[in-house]
Amino acid sequence: MKFSIQNYIAEAQNSIAYDSVRKDKFLRMSRHVLKTIANMLHLEPGTYEIRTNKAGIAVSGSVSLHTEHLYINLEQSFCFDGQAFMYRATRNMKDYRGGNNHWMNWSKLEDLDAVVKSFQIIMQNWESDRYFGPTA
Repeated sequence: MKFSIQNYIAEAQNSIAYDSVRKDKFLRMSRHVLKTIANMLHLEPGTYEIRTNKAGIAVSGSVSLHTEHLYINLEQSFCFDGQAFMYRATRNMKDYRGGNNHWMNWSKLEDLDAVVKSFQIIMQNWESDRYFGPTA
C-alpha cells in the first residue's frame, strides 16, 4: 500500500495501544514522515538523527527527529487526548531537554509544506525567548 499522509493522520489519531500490528505500522509511518520532513528541510546526512522507541504494549511508542536546533517527537501522547505531537527548539544534538514544548495537531500534517516552514522558523530563530523563555 502506498503511503498517504491522510492515512497516517488517521492512524495517529486513533489509539493503537495493545495492538502490536498497528503499533508497528504507526512507527514505520512515523519514520517515513520524519524522513520526508528531514528531506524537505534539506538536512544533510550526519546533521540529524531519527530514533525509534518501541516502548511497552500499553503505548504507541515514538519516533523522533533530532537536529542541531529542532526536536520533533511523533507519539500518541496523553496530552491533548492524543490529538497532537510535540516539537521544540534545541541548542545542539546533545540537548535532550530543549526549549519549551510546543504541540501541533496531527491534522496540520496535511499541509506538510506549511509545517516544514514553521519548523524552519524555529531552526532559524532557536535562540529566541519564544522557544527557551527569558534567561535570568
